[in-house]
Amino acid sequence: ETIRQFAEERLESAGTSGETRAAHAQYFAGLEAAILAQWDGPRQRDTYAWFTVEMPNLRTAFRYAADHGDLECGSAIATYAAMLAYWVQQYEPSAWAEELIGPAKAVDHPRLAQLYITASLCFMTGRIDDFLRYTEAAEVAIDSGRFDHVPVLYEAVLAGGYLTAVSPEGCVQWCRNTIARNAKDHRYVLPNLVFALEFAGDHEEAVALSEELFDNVNVTTNPALHCAVLMAYGYTHGATEPAAAYEALRRALAIAQSNGDRQLESSVALNLSSVAANYADPEDALEFVALAIRTYCESGSFGLVSGPMGILVALLDRLG
Repeated sequence: ETIRQFAEERLESAGTSGETRAAHAQYFAGLEAAILAQWDGPRQRDTYAWFTVEMPNLRTAFRYAADHGDLECGSAIATYAAMLAYWVQQYEPSAWAEELIGPAKAVDHPRLAQLYITASLCFMTGRIDDFLRYTEAAEVAIDSGRFDHVPVLYEAVLAGGYLTAVSPEGCVQWCRNTIARNAKDHRYVLPNLVFALEFAGDHEEAVALSEELFDNVNVTTNPALHCAVLMAYGYTHGATEPAAAYEALRRALAIAQSNGDRQLESSVALNLSSVAANYADPEDALEFVALAIRTYCESGSFGLVSGPMGILVALLDRLG
């Protein structure tokens, strides 16, 4: 912090502060495509490490852009930073997107639909009313065809919000709409559709889709997608093939933990605790549910902590 203050004073005294800060914001905005491309591959963990190190720079760059009306830089930084932050359970950048919605709406900025989608990540902190408001506005913006395309990854992430805040049927519809809008590449949303179908009571379709994904899981080089497919398979096969489901979920947890993906680590641990409670070791189940509760609480994911808490209640009752 002292070095930062010293450098700021030198910039001010040299009269180049504004020029340098603008260049700094443009630099981090310009990294969007490269960072997201790296995320969608075997070096995904490197993007999380990069994000953790560069978060102060991203914050500073966004702040300058937002304060100086630079919607191009500000919206780019807010959207891709929020997507990276989601996987490591850090939700500050979604608030940056919220901040820009008003100015972007006033000028029909091309990224308005993306900003609505990114702001909708507020469901992770339990802000359900705001989630519903933003997703409704996002669908209107997307359907209008007047704004930039929303990457399918962004839409897929919000499927969990629909499952949490709306209904399983609402989540199925969101997933199907996302697939229709992204006919060429909708792989990210398919594991979410499995969960939505299962929650909605369409077990046969959920199982069929999970098995299709599972049979092709080794094709993907994206660790998050690999993990999500294994988790979907484990969830749908927990009652009929508990040993296979348990093995798939253990593999998924290992991938999430080695990849530094706290969001998937929490989700897989939640599913593992349920399978372990019913078909494996109750002590393992306690360990998994504790992991899920701890990570959700530490990150402020209050909208999701009720899941492992419910499993914990049932588990403690079973253990007497």
